[in-house]
Amino acid sequence: MKLLQYLVSKKLLFAASFIILLSACGGGGGGSTPKTLLEILSKNWRITKVTINGTVDTQGNYSNYRIVLQQNGTYAVTLGNSPVNIVINPANNGRWEITDNETSITFDKGTPNEFKVTLVTKTETSFSVRFKVPRSVNKTEPEYIIEFTAVS
Repeated sequence: MKLLQYLVSKKLLFAASFIILLSACGGGGGGSTPKTLLEILSKNWRITKVTINGTVDTQGNYSNYRIVLQQNGTYAVTLGNSPVNIVINPANNGRWEITDNETSITFDKGTPNEFKVTLVTKTETSFSVRFKVPRSVNKTEPEYIIEFTAVS
């Protein structure tokens, strides 16, 4: 009889421990859903660093440059006092979308102003892109890497 009571108490202890462990691990319910890349990028961003052909541009002041990416697929650019016009299109606004299996952003797809950048890094608070200026615009084809930080 004592053996039976011992086994029952051990089974209850095991069952209670298992339930506690499952609830501590989340058990598959009630947790938050990870954000999509669209949700992560849909913010107001500022430039924090510009690299041209592997060299950090320390001459330029990009601090007032802003790009707002909206979840509805629209964007707007404020140039501020940037030393070069990092202009996506002359209107400084248009449409954007995440393309190429979430490795690129394409601005104004299907228009004469279409412009694609490659996503290099992406987090909740920062991202960076890489692109080459076409030979038709600059015969040296400089490669830019631009780092952005979310504006609070």
